[in-house]
Formats: sequence, C-alpha cells, structure tokens
Amino acid sequence: MMNTLQLTKARQIKAEALKTAQRVMAQDQRDAESLDANQSDKVERRTTELRYRGYRYSI
Repeated sequence: MMNTLQLTKARQIKAEALKTAQRVMAQDQRDAESLDANQSDKVERRTTELRYRGYRYSI
C-alpha cells in the first residue's frame, strides 16, 4: 500500500506529464492546416499563454 508521500509524488508526476503533453500537442498543432472544411481560416493568436481544463501552458 502506498503512503501519502508516494501518492502525492505520483499525482505530481502525472500532472507534470499532462502539462508536457499539452505543450507538445499545442506546438505540433499550431501550424497545422485545418482538416475540417467547415472551420474558418486560421486566426493568428496574440497571446502565448493558454489554459486547458484549468492547467496553464504556453506555446
């Protein structure tokens, strides 16, 4: 059975991995062309700080 410190560390590692994955996905998709024909042309973003489900990340 895991103690409180191990659970906290595991939660932090998971949160950090999610944050890294979101940043990498945002960088990969930033210059990608839209696959949906119904979407309008890509609008250039002025800010680089974004939020996803309460987590902040920058691109």
